[in-house]
Amino acid sequence: MKIEDILKLSRREALNYADDLDKAYFEISGRHFCRVCPADITTMLGDLTRKYINMTQFRLKKERAVYRIKKGSSVNIKNDTMTDDLAIQFLQENPQRIELFSEYPKDWKKLVNGEEEPCDDCLKAELSKLKLKELKEKYPTIQVEFGQKKSEFIDKVIEQESNKE
Repeated sequence: MKIEDILKLSRREALNYADDLDKAYFEISGRHFCRVCPADITTMLGDLTRKYINMTQFRLKKERAVYRIKKGSSVNIKNDTMTDDLAIQFLQENPQRIELFSEYPKDWKKLVNGEEEPCDDCLKAELSKLKLKELKEKYPTIQVEFGQKKSEFIDKVIEQESNKE
């Protein structure tokens, strides 16, 4: 079994492949891990995971922060053990948690709950269906100049929306 596959198993199942893990760990660290020492096992698994698995597109703002995926769960999320799957589970519980991340993919909403960010052309087409009066009501913060065309107003809306990202 490949090291990448072993590392995706639970800790208990992964330790069934201790010889393979030890060999891989020795290659990257120059030492063997103690098979009965929980701290050494944790270090070994962490080092191998960072080496063999492309961890994540997500990064928490607080480097040492540890959060539970959900209340009552024993599963934690932290930068050292973060994977895309864990980050997505964490955000599925509460999408407002995105504020806890310093790095995340642009399409995080799609990853979390299937929502896609509308592209500028799609947004433009959607807004073009509305009358200028409706646009002014929907976007009251955008200043309207006398004689301004609907297409110019839509361009300002798109500019405002892309600045939010």
